[in-house]
Amino acid sequence: MPWSPSFEGAVPDPRLDPVRSRAARLELEGQPVGHLLVETDFMAAKSGGFAWWRRWSAPLEYAVVLTRLADGETRETWVANHDLGIVAAWAADGYQDAGTTYAMVWLDEADSLRVHDEVFAHQH
Repeated sequence: MPWSPSFEGAVPDPRLDPVRSRAARLELEGQPVGHLLVETDFMAAKSGGFAWWRRWSAPLEYAVVLTRLADGETRETWVANHDLGIVAAWAADGYQDAGTTYAMVWLDEADSLRVHDEVFAHQH
């Protein structure tokens, strides 16, 4: 039994396919007011064992959502696998934060990479 979980053979969650490694421009009344970036990772829960005899659940993909609004502060939120329905809600209703709903304009791969590097200064 491994000391830590193995993510070899982990299966990406198809609910994240439209947003994985993508950025969106957040808008209010048609004006840009910030950005959102979705990155993903995998996790597994310890299901039993002790010390080096540990057993792990199957790995599940989750979302790491970075947002930066006009205030310039970057916030990081984790969205657990069982809450990934939020991705469909974004498509239908927009992104909600502190009682405000923002329109989301999803960026292509090149612009998402630019936002990743320039807005969030985040490295993989």
